[in-house]
Amino acid sequence: MTDAAINPTVDKALVERTSYEREAIWLPNLAVQHWNAGQTVIEGKTFTDCVIEGPGLLAVLA
Repeated sequence: MTDAAINPTVDKALVERTSYEREAIWLPNLAVQHWNAGQTVIEGKTFTDCVIEGPGLLAVLA
């Protein structure tokens, strides 16, 4: 028996967004979606009045 290859699905809408407003963002999900899209760094995002939920580590560079 051969197992089918596992292909991770990417939420392209989540990865392509550049701004988030008044949302709860679960950082591990955001990171995994970016990794699955081939991006090792989450950059170019603006979070306004958002709740960043973890666990995770976040470095803000301005």
